[in-house]
Amino acid sequence: MSRQSIQGRDVASGESLEVVVEDGIVQAIVPALTGEEWWLSPGFIDLQVNGYCGRDLNAESLTPEMVIALARQLAALGVTTFLPTLITAAEERLVAALRVIAAARRISALAEHMIPFVHVEGPHISPTDGPRGAHPQAHVRPPDSDEFERWHAASDGLVGQVTVSPHWDGALDYIRCVRPTPWLMDPADGG
Repeated sequence: MSRQSIQGRDVASGESLEVVVEDGIVQAIVPALTGEEWWLSPGFIDLQVNGYCGRDLNAESLTPEMVIALARQLAALGVTTFLPTLITAAEERLVAALRVIAAARRISALAEHMIPFVHVEGPHISPTDGPRGAHPQAHVRPPDSDEFERWHAASDGLVGQVTVSPHWDGALDYIRCVRPTPWLMDPADGG
């Protein structure tokens, strides 16, 4: 059994605390006897990470090792959870990136722990200049539940968030299709 004690100040109260950890699990949080300069806080959660420090999750050269290195860099900054975010691209490009992220989670406990799911930001966004932002117009397209199913299959079920513009015909049906996550289900509609 490994035991560790971490001391610091509570970000909410400023009081000194000791966090007792055994085998990687917090066992107790108790008042500390001495003041500390370090601050203790919950880990940060980043809901949109397209990349960081030259590691672009949308790059054609993306590898599992790049995803794992990105996770390490974010963890060093206090990020404990992040959503790899893929922007509008050809379906083949999105599927390839989803496969890479899923592979990174299979080979790295850190990546598996830090990445609960992937955010696909587009390609079902507005094609209009302005609202489309930096997304390439050539790859903007209407929502397609069959494409979503291919993303889901390629990623081992990791697609947990999709940005979609409600202006598309069939957008509401698409949203119903892609929201099978139990905590999003509405008991009133049988889910």
